[in-house]
Amino acid sequence: MADGNRLTWGFIYLLFGAAFIYFAIYEARETLWNPTTILLSALAAFDIQKALFYFLRILRKK
Repeated sequence: MADGNRLTWGFIYLLFGAAFIYFAIYEARETLWNPTTILLSALAAFDIQKALFYFLRILRKK
């Protein structure tokens, strides 16, 4: 996989993670312990982890 492609996917995952964080904060009106907030937070954590994985792979390769 080319570095440009990894960088693109890293930014895509980072943007999706930021969007999921935004929606989780928006959904947490009364309490944080509702299923929607927990699901959105888990998806955000997964996406940010994937983005960091792609970014670190680029740095490790250089």
